[in-house]
Amino acid sequence: MKLPAEDYKQLKAGADPWTDATFPQTDTIRWGDYPGVIQDLKWVEEKVTWKRLSEVYPKNTLWGKTGAKPDDTQQGLLGDCYFISAAAAIAEEPERIKKNFLTAEKNAAGVYAVTLYPIGIPQTVLVDDVFPFDEKNQLVMGNIGEDSALWGPILEKAFAKVAGNYEMASGGWVEEGFRMLTGAPA
Repeated sequence: MKLPAEDYKQLKAGADPWTDATFPQTDTIRWGDYPGVIQDLKWVEEKVTWKRLSEVYPKNTLWGKTGAKPDDTQQGLLGDCYFISAAAAIAEEPERIKKNFLTAEKNAAGVYAVTLYPIGIPQTVLVDDVFPFDEKNQLVMGNIGEDSALWGPILEKAFAKVAGNYEMASGGWVEEGFRMLTGAPA
């Protein structure tokens, strides 16, 4: 969803937590009839609990304790290692990955604006901070790293939104991840 910066800022300034009606939980995890993708994870639909990152990780920050680092983002159950590894490689230079975020810090509204390049053209993608957690209160998809940074799961959710849902983001080549994050041909 392409949104003018002022609209995003209004959402961020809101008193209540924002929930993304354009990417609802029921559409976020949709394990369809795609043979060989991740059909075996259909249990996720039935067993996850949707919670806000700010509820589960109230003291965590967007960039962690020491700033953006490559190991801030960890792959969860989703087969998107190609995207996660591209993000980690870009985070070798922390300012590069930070350029993908219009949101500079965690916010009470739970709204995050991320710049991605689905067809080489920058697009602002808004996501909320509502994520699937398992019965052990751990993130099901992308996980936070040892540094307690939240940017990894947020970036992965923005990517899943562009792809259509988490399942459609599963499987790909690292070049696709670099292209989505930088807009550069790969």
